[in-house]
Amino acid sequence: MRLLELRLINYRNIASAVIDCTGRDLYFLGRNGQGKSNLLEAIGLMTALRSFRTSDLRTLPGWNSLGPCGIAAVLEHESEQNCVVEIHLGHEERTVRVDGVPLQGWKTFLGRFPTIPFCSQDLQLLRGAPTLRRRFLDGLLASVDGRYFEALRNYHASLRERNKLLKDDADDKLLLAYEKTFSPPWRPRWCVHAQPP
Repeated sequence: MRLLELRLINYRNIASAVIDCTGRDLYFLGRNGQGKSNLLEAIGLMTALRSFRTSDLRTLPGWNSLGPCGIAAVLEHESEQNCVVEIHLGHEERTVRVDGVPLQGWKTFLGRFPTIPFCSQDLQLLRGAPTLRRRFLDGLLASVDGRYFEALRNYHASLRERNKLLKDDADDKLLLAYEKTFSPPWRPRWCVHAQPP
């Protein structure tokens, strides 16, 4: 997949921009606070509608603008030829269109347009706590595999319920339901299991 053109309107501090990305290498130069990281963030949103800088997408529309906020990317795609991905970000909702067709469910978008952003905070993946590495890998896998995303979401929901029961001094019989292990109904594509001898 190659990015051919990026268009932004009212995205963070960028009022309007059309950027030709057809060259082999692309460099963004500018002083601090001019919008370089905002451009990379906008490109990264195409993977799973998630920002690598914030979990609250309501902060992405320009704070001083009441008009529409949007990102449009023209892509050269291996399986879909040239296509246009449009992401409209409101303060309360967001919509996605691919070649003018509205997105039909979150799972159909995951992993379709993969991007991997790198930033200075990623150094903490090597030097920081194991929790950061687990969170990074969970986020990466969830952004390209809808089944992993669903399993991760269910896991976190169960964990929240279990912790709530622990705080409420629940009966031990209730907690036993959360201690039982089970085999997931799916096998991740990246798992390889050796055959027994």
